[in-house]
Amino acid sequence: MNSIGLFPLSIVLFPNTSLPLHIFEPRYRILLNSSIEKGTHFGINLVESSKMFEVGCSASVTKVTQRYPDGRFDVVIKGEKRYHLQNFSEGSSSYFVGSVVYFEDNSELINTELVKECKEKYRQIIEIAYPNRIEQLTSEMLLSVEFPSFIMAQKSGLSLLEKQKLLEMRSENARLEYLLEHLIDILPSILEQENIQRIIINDGYLPPPPTDIS
Repeated sequence: MNSIGLFPLSIVLFPNTSLPLHIFEPRYRILLNSSIEKGTHFGINLVESSKMFEVGCSASVTKVTQRYPDGRFDVVIKGEKRYHLQNFSEGSSSYFVGSVVYFEDNSELINTELVKECKEKYRQIIEIAYPNRIEQLTSEMLLSVEFPSFIMAQKSGLSLLEKQKLLEMRSENARLEYLLEHLIDILPSILEQENIQRIIINDGYLPPPPTDIS
């Protein structure tokens, strides 16, 4: 087992994806400043309805975008590896420290036709919700990663619990099937402003920036 500091949030972080964060609580300032100084990881676990989910994703700070006089700061973090939280307790610096077991997907051959179909539906969503960012968000370079489901999931209008379910799956084919079913279901009504706003509000921060913690 591995021990890491925990940063429970109302977000789901996927491996190889990036998100901007505003760090204001003193205990999490300590956690992330330590991560920056030592080059260590910390863990992001979804908290929803006062429940902290056991499956989370480790993260590192790739860039500090701004520091404020009162100690607050803005960063961009990148998801690394998924883990199963075994237990946690309050550490000496007041943030939680957890014992985690990292895990990978089960071994399988990725269904290339399923990947293609999912990408096509995803592109249709992006063309409507982000007409000025189509190439950026659907580029082959962006989606030709080992697990494209995690990239597409950020901007597909999934709820937090749906994202959490996707994070917990140990099969890329299963994630793609789940995502494709969702995309097919949402497409007929995607032109409604409410659904477009849902996608934009719940999206991730793409593309991942180059590593720079200066």
